Amino acid sequence: MTGCPRLVGMTTQGQPYPGQYPGPYPASGPVGFVQIGDIQVRDGTVLTPAGSCPLRGSRWMMMDHSVIEQRTPVWAIVLAVVLVWFFLLSLLFLLAKEDRVSGFVEVMVSHDENRFSYRTVVPVFNRMVVPGVHSQVRQVEMMANQA
Repeated sequence: MTGCPRLVGMTTQGQPYPGQYPGPYPASGPVGFVQIGDIQVRDGTVLTPAGSCPLRGSRWMMMDHSVIEQRTPVWAIVLAVVLVWFFLLSLLFLLAKEDRVSGFVEVMVSHDENRFSYRTVVPVFNRMVVPGVHSQVRQVEMMANQA
């Protein structure tokens, strides 16, 4: 499975179908199953494309490499140029700002006893991805301590 989000179906009452979690990123499956990018955690095992290791004793680390830029939107620049006859009014359009989020979150898992380590990259496309991945990493850390 890839780290791309999947669409979550809804019942006619507006509730997600059983077994689907409408989380910010990525959608999770049954209880005890967590997927962060291409790392899957299920049944006390960490599964990656490079191999697997036990969840107990695994160490997790997350690094946020996302960037939020504030820019003047194109529509504001166009309106400022079009309405140049109303000098002061057109300058007010240049005060409008929009946020653009880009970058990625790097998640690393390692297990000292098995000499295992793996790193995955989760793309950031909105502000909710970083807290969503962070909460999943905390959840997996708690699962590793309880296992």
